[in-house]
Amino acid sequence: MAITKLAAIDTYVGLATDTKPTTGVRAGSRFAERDTGLEYVYDGTTWGLSGASTLTATIAINASLSGEVDLGSYRLAGIVMPAAWTAANLTFQVASATGGTFQDLYDDGGNEVTVTAAVSRSLGLDLLAGTLAPWRFIKIRSGTSGVAVNQAAARTITLVCKQ
Repeated sequence: MAITKLAAIDTYVGLATDTKPTTGVRAGSRFAERDTGLEYVYDGTTWGLSGASTLTATIAINASLSGEVDLGSYRLAGIVMPAAWTAANLTFQVASATGGTFQDLYDDGGNEVTVTAAVSRSLGLDLLAGTLAPWRFIKIRSGTSGVAVNQAAARTITLVCKQ
């Protein structure tokens, strides 16, 4: 059987805050977010993350630390913040085994790994990829190890993972 080209696949580039086009967009088209590094594929109806999986981390009401998240063979590539959030940045705890002893995550300069967070924001983690890469088991903290910030309600944070 001969291979026949049916249609060209379009590639779009924009920001996470841009509305992704849907009118006249062909299935299989791609959208690259310059600010987060995430790539989306259009299935003819909606845009979905390319080669990615999503997990969630939930911080309970009046708490500052999520439960354990098992990243499996994935690496953490981005975070999607919820629409409601008690103002605080994010930090991490990590462990080498499920149920293990979780420790605060620091970079090789001795600084606590911190992500600037705000409501309804998509956060690319390209600059932290090397620091987060070795860790399969993580917890997300609202605030820092020195000043944890309890959330006023249960908050679910979406973790965007890539292989």
